Amino acid sequence: MRTQLFQIPDGNAGLDTIIRILNELAAIYGQSPVIRRKALSLLNDLGQDDQLKQCQLLTAFVRDNLTYVNDPVAVEDITSPVQLLKQFETTGQMMGDCDDHCLMLSALLQSIGRDCVIAGVKMDGPEFNHVIVLALVNGQEYSLDPCAKFSAAPVYTEFLLP
Repeated sequence: MRTQLFQIPDGNAGLDTIIRILNELAAIYGQSPVIRRKALSLLNDLGQDDQLKQCQLLTAFVRDNLTYVNDPVAVEDITSPVQLLKQFETTGQMMGDCDDHCLMLSALLQSIGRDCVIAGVKMDGPEFNHVIVLALVNGQEYSLDPCAKFSAAPVYTEFLLP
């Protein structure tokens, strides 16, 4: 699968659908040998079993190498993490919106056995309109926002879970 286009309803119902689809895809791509090889190569020099540092390094890879580009108007465009990595290998860049960032990060994390889920959050308004990854590391939950490019990720207090 390269890219899938979905027509999604507006508001929380639409985001709930997107979150369900993203988590299903993350579970599939988290088993991909291509995704696992990339995750292992990124963690190659890490050394000891520092699960939090693994999450931070994979988040940094997505944050620093996937350029944020909005989807077309009224269409949800989801690009496969495998396709994004192929783009990265051939062009040195990847492009996508927050769901592409989180799908890539979640697949990378799941490929190395990290328990995580993509969740909706409220950003700049009263509705859930953004997605992040919640990762469980050593019994503690961490919010990972690979779209936080220029500053620390905001502290999110409300989550829309699948």
